[in-house]
Amino acid sequence: MVHTQSTTGARAVLFAAWLLLAATGTAAASVDDPPALSFEQARERLEQVSDALAAADAGVRGKQDLQDATRYLRLPEITGDIRRM
Repeated sequence: MVHTQSTTGARAVLFAAWLLLAATGTAAASVDDPPALSFEQARERLEQVSDALAAADAGVRGKQDLQDATRYLRLPEITGDIRRM
């Protein structure tokens, strides 16, 4: 594998960015540790505050409503006529 100067430079930039994120992540975590959440608590919290998830959920409900509304459109229609003589 041939390492060019741009590949080496890109790796150096990525490594520097990783070091920066690691340093700020540990410093921020040590200052104000937020309360630990379980997976279910975090999922519920995300569902409450995420507009994207709410929009996706509305889209799914809309498609479900459309499917329910068109379920019987392709079935044959049977009618009857009763006459008393």
